[in-house]
Amino acid sequence: MLSALINTNLIRTSFITIVFLRVRHI
Repeated sequence: MLSALINTNLIRTSFITIVFLRVRHI
């Protein structure tokens, strides 16, 4: 369960980072 929680958090962090970079690039 802990591994799944970390995996979800990692995906969420990656998604936020991609969105942030994309918005900042524009």
